[in-house]
Amino acid sequence: MNESPESSPAPPPEEVARWELSGGEWRVASAGADSATVELLRCDAGEVVEILRLTDPAAVAWARAARTPGARGC
Repeated sequence: MNESPESSPAPPPEEVARWELSGGEWRVASAGADSATVELLRCDAGEVVEILRLTDPAAVAWARAARTPGARGC
């Protein structure tokens, strides 16, 4: 059975993907209709290193889908 594009998770924004590939964690802090905030965290202590504000509609949709308790990465 083939998966439809709607059922496949969207890839993260490039900044988030690069951060995760380099060993960092991330957390979606907020995700609304028009924007989302993603915190880039250190892997060892969870300290916020950078805050990304996403406004691209595809990136905001990704953030809404990815928003769950806890951090991702590591």
